[in-house]
Amino acid sequence: AAPAPEGLLPEAEPADAQNGELASAAKTPKEIAETPVSKPDSAESIRSLLQARHVQDLPTRATLDQHADAEGALRWLAVNDDQAIVRSRALGRLGFYPDSELFLIEQLANPTQPESVRAGAIVGLGHLGLETHDSARAAVLEQVSSKSLRLGLEATGALQQVSAAADDLARLKDN
Repeated sequence: AAPAPEGLLPEAEPADAQNGELASAAKTPKEIAETPVSKPDSAESIRSLLQARHVQDLPTRATLDQHADAEGALRWLAVNDDQAIVRSRALGRLGFYPDSELFLIEQLANPTQPESVRAGAIVGLGHLGLETHDSARAAVLEQVSSKSLRLGLEATGALQQVSAAADDLARLKDN
C-alpha cells in the first residue's frame, strides 16, 4: 500500500478472515475516539479500582494492563458509569494510553459532562504529556480562561508542569 499523504492516517487494512482482526494496528481518528458499544469484561474490576478512597491509591498503568482491554473498559466507564467520580477517574487514567488523546479532548469539550468529569479529562491529557501533544496542550490551555473555576485551576495546574506552555500562560496573563 502507498504511504498516506502527510497529515492523514493510513486506511485500515481489510480484516483477516481467520481471526476477524485488522491486518494492521493502524486506526482512523474516528476509531481512536470511539467508545466500546458493549461493556468490556474488565469494566467492573477496573471500576472497583477507580473507587479507591485516596487518589494515590488509584491504579497505575501496570495495574491496569493486567486487565484485558483496560483502555476500552476505561473509555466505557468514562461515558457510561453512573458515578461522576468513576467517570472522572477513568478519564484521568486514560492519559496512560496515547491513543486516547482525541477521546479525552472530546470529553473535555463535552458540555453535557459535569465539571468534575471534564476536570478528569484535563488530568488525563496531563498524563499524556502536554509537552509533546500540541492538540492536548491547546485543549487544556483553552480551559485556563474557562468560566468554571474548577476547570481553570485544573488546566493551570496541568500547564504549569510544561515548560512549553509557560509562554502561553504569560500571554493569557497579559490579556
